[in-house]
Amino acid sequence: MAFVDPQALAPLLPIGPDDLIFPYNINLDSTFQEPNAGGAVKITLTQLPVQAYKAVYKTSGEKWSVGFNVFTEGVDTLYQAFFWLGDPPGQGRLQSKGKFQCAGDAITLDMQNLQPATADVPKYPWLNVTVSPTAYHFALTVVSGQVTPNPTVTTPQIAKTTTYTNTEPVTVKYTPDVTYEYDQVAQTSVTDTNAFEAGIAVTWGGQVGWFADKATFQVAINFKYDSTHSTTSTSSDTQKYMFSDKLDIPVEPDQSVTVSLILYTDLNATANINLDMMLTGTANGQSLPGDYLSKVVQAQGGTVLNTDAASCTYQIQGTVQANVVADSIIQTSPGTEALAPAGQLV
Repeated sequence: MAFVDPQALAPLLPIGPDDLIFPYNINLDSTFQEPNAGGAVKITLTQLPVQAYKAVYKTSGEKWSVGFNVFTEGVDTLYQAFFWLGDPPGQGRLQSKGKFQCAGDAITLDMQNLQPATADVPKYPWLNVTVSPTAYHFALTVVSGQVTPNPTVTTPQIAKTTTYTNTEPVTVKYTPDVTYEYDQVAQTSVTDTNAFEAGIAVTWGGQVGWFADKATFQVAINFKYDSTHSTTSTSSDTQKYMFSDKLDIPVEPDQSVTVSLILYTDLNATANINLDMMLTGTANGQSLPGDYLSKVVQAQGGTVLNTDAASCTYQIQGTVQANVVADSIIQTSPGTEALAPAGQLV
């Protein structure tokens, strides 16, 4: 079977659960301004009746309307092509009127056996239109994924300070337990600007860590494609950084000591995500060739990596952004003022 030109199919995507593609081909002759015409229309079968037509003109300027109707009668859905002199006819079932207002047979829609509908001008049978309803279906899987952390830039941040003043007449030991918990949060976002079929769900999981001996974050991809043309997966993972230490600091009479916990953090650590998405599809149950699928992706601006006999692989990208801890130290200073590195950690 002939498939819809990828450039014509791409604007009709994604396909919804009640959608059907109606490709059409109009054959004309030299008495018309164009020798033939063709294209495709997406019809939502729950929103009938629908009429789709194209106005074509003879070299004399005479107007013809060529297209098809999709409508219901009782529980049946039908479609019927027409080749009509003048303005288009009404919606619903048509009857031919004279020699130049011609309606083809109304065909009952059978999703298991989709048949073309035709209409021609009996006096000039080469003037005709063929409508071929086609059920397109697609599937997506992630064949590989990579998460690559970018270099970090850490700065010292005050996480916690405690000041102790010795009011005793003798030197005493200040023995605080310094504990601290800090939430490191990694947020993942990946967008696929290619659209194929509503209802597709794709999942993938990976890991990323910016420091070998520190936290490892889970990267979760959960695409749920709907009727929009762009789909975004977002997720987050939280890993606690925990610090615990017991100190032993001698403090002389009437003296103070301030203990500061300093975390070396990158509050804007990033990683790049590359996902290789494998696309397959069918049209009326027949597998779509990989070369055809790649053209559908390219028609949407996608980046095709490779093509096989019945699939193609394209790449999408995303990011992980996180606040992460590289190291921590305890600093003590005489007096009541904490050391002030780059800033206060909040």
